Amino acid sequence: MTAVFAKLVFPALALEVLEIPQDGVATVVYAGQRVVAANTQALANGLYPGMTLSLAHSLCPSVHTQVQRPDLERQWLHHWAHWAYRYSDQVAIQHGGLCLEIAASQRLFGEVSRILEQLKATHRQVQRPIRIASGLSPEMAALFLAEDLCPDPNDYWQTLQACPVRALPIEAAQHTRMQRMGLVTIGDLLALPQRDRLRRFPKELDTLLHALTGQQLRPLNWFKPPPVFQRTLAFDPGLVTQEMMRFPMRRLLQEACQWLRLRQSATDQLCWRITDASRHTHTLLVQLNQPESGLETLTDPTWLTLERWRLPSAVYAMCLHIDRLSRHTPDALDLFQARPSQAWRHRLMARLGPDCIQWPTRVQDPRPEHANRYGLSPSETALPQRLPERPLWIVHPPERLGSGATPQGHQLLCGPERLETGWWDGQPARRQYWITRTEDHRHAWVYQDAIDRQWWLSGWFN
Repeated sequence: MTAVFAKLVFPALALEVLEIPQDGVATVVYAGQRVVAANTQALANGLYPGMTLSLAHSLCPSVHTQVQRPDLERQWLHHWAHWAYRYSDQVAIQHGGLCLEIAASQRLFGEVSRILEQLKATHRQVQRPIRIASGLSPEMAALFLAEDLCPDPNDYWQTLQACPVRALPIEAAQHTRMQRMGLVTIGDLLALPQRDRLRRFPKELDTLLHALTGQQLRPLNWFKPPPVFQRTLAFDPGLVTQEMMRFPMRRLLQEACQWLRLRQSATDQLCWRITDASRHTHTLLVQLNQPESGLETLTDPTWLTLERWRLPSAVYAMCLHIDRLSRHTPDALDLFQARPSQAWRHRLMARLGPDCIQWPTRVQDPRPEHANRYGLSPSETALPQRLPERPLWIVHPPERLGSGATPQGHQLLCGPERLETGWWDGQPARRQYWITRTEDHRHAWVYQDAIDRQWWLSGWFN
């Protein structure tokens, strides 16, 4: 299968990370005394990327300026790399944009043009400017993007040959030399024998041409989802009610669910760190009954935990941290089988606390009153392979039946089953158990204490 790469660039990234609106006051972002981005109002006043900051002030004295934040841009690109990972497992952050290998994704998402349209649709919904192009190599896609081209995969080669040589990312002196030689398009350059190109131009040009045509792909640093999820949102002004906190918390949970899907994992604990106006950090732990990765199974317990928490003052930042992961493989169900829901357990634990749900647990103790107890997790203790018949209902505490040769009102049917244990914990038991039948034809489980010779009712059979 021939590789196909998609190149994505976000023209307004420098503005978006600083939350600069496109409309309103003319604003530019600069770095090194040069404009790197301008909003719509600034463009209308004749300001454009590449001009000096002093020229921008002379053309529009009222322009607002903000310094570029490459650190925030890298964070946003990592965020969008997470998003792009759903379309391809080969995603690279490259030159202020993203590069995806999408040929292997055609079996899932359709042909290349359909994949490109899906990549655009997400950003159109939030009115985020995006430019996209594809090619047989990252360099070819980047060249098409620079020339504002997005050809069909069947036209890659013809489009590349028709591109002017000035589009090549090489030194200006090499462009001038090509023009003097009558080389106008990249097709003219490729038509030259390789021996003549190596004699007239640097070797780097031939390497670039091999990369452009896909004959020699350069290695890329592929993006991998981080092993721990940690995302922080800041607010100015602060959030003063729990209802105001729900929208950003849901946004963080959506990102966390996407991260869990990428890692094919689930989590049983969410750690929220909330910073108030006094810069105090409050920790909210959301404990789940079992690992989950779905949005609804994470949001419901979060809301219930939030209701139990008292908001001390305005919230100026919140962070979601997830580091407890387990492998998650969806259950294989047939077409008409419903997936069992564990949401009720998560809601109870979030509202009443993590100890509200307990499981009957088997204990390796032959005394019936000590053989079972409740625990916070299902029992993994193996039962004996051959266990004598036991009643369904245990009478606790046992009822006294007298001290005769047989229990009063009972006929001995089966026994005795002797038990002598408990000497190590101060509760010794020396008993002989029998299955009996009462006068009303009910079957009981009784025992005689070997010390005081008293009979006791221990349980009833169904």
